[in-house]
Amino acid sequence: VDQPAASLIGWQQRSFLVGLHRQTGEIIWRTLRPNGANHSVPVVALVAERMQLLLAGCGAVRSYDPQTGKELWHCRWQAEHSAGAVVTDGMLVYAATSRPDGEVLCVRGDGGGDVTSTHVVWRDRRTDVGVTSLVLADAWLIQQQSDGTVLAVNKTTGQTAWRTRVPESLSTPMILSGRQVLCLDDRGTLHVLDLDRRGAALLELAASSMVEVAGRDHSQGALAVSGQSVLTGTVAGLTLLNPASPSQMVKESQTNRQTR
Repeated sequence: VDQPAASLIGWQQRSFLVGLHRQTGEIIWRTLRPNGANHSVPVVALVAERMQLLLAGCGAVRSYDPQTGKELWHCRWQAEHSAGAVVTDGMLVYAATSRPDGEVLCVRGDGGGDVTSTHVVWRDRRTDVGVTSLVLADAWLIQQQSDGTVLAVNKTTGQTAWRTRVPESLSTPMILSGRQVLCLDDRGTLHVLDLDRRGAALLELAASSMVEVAGRDHSQGALAVSGQSVLTGTVAGLTLLNPASPSQMVKESQTNRQTR
């Protein structure tokens, strides 16, 4: 916009979802949302035997019909902002926020309208998940907290199952690869945690080159797995971490930091 004092942030005051034809790009539907800016990614999944578009946002977690954009249900929570994607096991829906205060919400996905008083299974308002996403594995909902804690709770009750701790803070979303949880800390070290040993550290891989290239002391680029290697992005490009490379390995099977 080549005009003095032109504003490019109008999206912070109004928000909407758009359904596009995937072959032509034609707008099929547009649904206005009641609140402004949000960074959570919409997720389409089969929940309670119907396809749902799930989105965590300011004031509520909401479900929409992905074919029409019509709201199916919403559950109110204290979030002013959410960055992590919603996850689901096919019946229960989980969302997390850290603004203004931490909260993890579990709600049944078979409702209609305002389900705040009828379908909430559990809430946890004692957590700080930062901007990262949740992971479902076995009977656990795994949360990565800003202070370096990785916490697993029973997905149906919210009760703590196990926790472990990495030395640095965590901002990059963790991912699940087989029976391992991969966490990249803010100093650029990849931590590989073993689910079969309740989060015990298997090994750590240095990614100091990523930090140097990015010119800062942390990265929030997403992680991806390709074969035996892990890729992560920075503002300058991609970094490849290979567990088979001795130059990148920091330590293997170090003393278990897990606490219960």
